[in-house]
Amino acid sequence: TSVPMMISWRLVQAVGACANVVLSRAMVRDLYGGHQAARMLSVLMTVMAVAPLIGPSVGGLILRMASWHAIFWLLVGVGLLTLWSLRGLPETLPPERRQSLHPVYLGKTYWKVMTSPVFLFACGGLAFNFAGFFLYIMSAPVLLVTVKTSAASP
Repeated sequence: TSVPMMISWRLVQAVGACANVVLSRAMVRDLYGGHQAARMLSVLMTVMAVAPLIGPSVGGLILRMASWHAIFWLLVGVGLLTLWSLRGLPETLPPERRQSLHPVYLGKTYWKVMTSPVFLFACGGLAFNFAGFFLYIMSAPVLLVTVKTSAASP
């Protein structure tokens, strides 16, 4: 009903979407090694690359049948279904490889990672890569409509 509410719910949606990406990669790391891990990560990357490409088409189909609100309610349903399906998912990391969840330990570990030049360099490269990818996804519909409209007019 308001812009701040929409931003808040989009933040919740983003956290949920990011959790899926991180958890799936962690599970592959826990369960596979070597060539099998590379194969599984390749499958994950394919799914993650295809999903944003078909998303606008699915969204357009939903808009033909319902209002834009239906898209968000569908995503709520998918999120709830995902949460429900996680109930039976076992922990994939063996007990001997697990680390403490104590806040002090977590804080020190996050600080170590966030101050690592190797991590910051890799993260910066990925950020620019994804920025270009999402710039394309965001601008493609506008360009298609503009080019189509200008090509149709005399």
